[in-house]
Amino acid sequence: MRKFWFVWLNILSGAGLFVLLVFLFVSYVNPTGIKVIRHSPVESSKFVQGPYPPERLLGVFTEGDSAFWEVMVDPIYFDLYIPRLYQKIKMIVEYKPNRQDLIQLGGVGGINWSVALFPVENSYIDNLDWPCRQLGKVRVCQNKSKKNILWQLNTLSDFERAAQTAQVVVYALDADLNLSNAVKWQPDVDLDKFDFLATSYYPPEFLPDGWRRAQAVFRPEQLKLQDHIYQFLVSAPGLDKNNGRLKIRSVEFILYKEPITADNYQIKLKNFINRLKNKLGL
Repeated sequence: MRKFWFVWLNILSGAGLFVLLVFLFVSYVNPTGIKVIRHSPVESSKFVQGPYPPERLLGVFTEGDSAFWEVMVDPIYFDLYIPRLYQKIKMIVEYKPNRQDLIQLGGVGGINWSVALFPVENSYIDNLDWPCRQLGKVRVCQNKSKKNILWQLNTLSDFERAAQTAQVVVYALDADLNLSNAVKWQPDVDLDKFDFLATSYYPPEFLPDGWRRAQAVFRPEQLKLQDHIYQFLVSAPGLDKNNGRLKIRSVEFILYKEPITADNYQIKLKNFINRLKNKLGL
């Protein structure tokens, strides 16, 4: 009888060790390649610290069913801890502005602490009533007071040719176009003097409950990684000067990397075993 229980004890111990190894492998590799981290006043994440510094916040308040941080001075920061590297990071923020024309999401970079900034709301652009056309990653809008040739532009090459004899203003343009005479948009630029606006900017999503959702995607080379931490920010330039307020309901980070496939699982398993050996000093 003692031998019987000894055998079963060994089987159970081996099974428990196997389950533990499978759990550690799945946690390390993340089979889907996607990890979602959500952080809010009521659902804080151990992977996120912030918002900070605290002196730029009025505190945490509620509005209906939503709790939010209220920001009075920009920018405010969020630190994201990642145990391993990912190929890209999407930052999603749900917010409500007040007296604010420009809102940006950013990540702190490695060169002189530079910041990669992505505009996610611009009331100057959003309030334009110009007709627009999407050409690949670029939205081209034409001043409605000018002769309408927008319908003739089917490709970015068409737009480049039209731009040679036109006045063009560009804003947050994510495309390599030959627009040598273009002017970069600034708040003091008089848009009525231009024929076209070219931009890769997209306005935020307006949610049914009155909040807004905006997002930006960052690549690791745009960010500075220090002690497994990336630093992100939400910027609302001139917020304190305008006596404005910015309500932030949540910040979400979606991390992407290559998922496990039939072609790469052996390499990932080998890397996991080597990492485990190093941890155990074997």
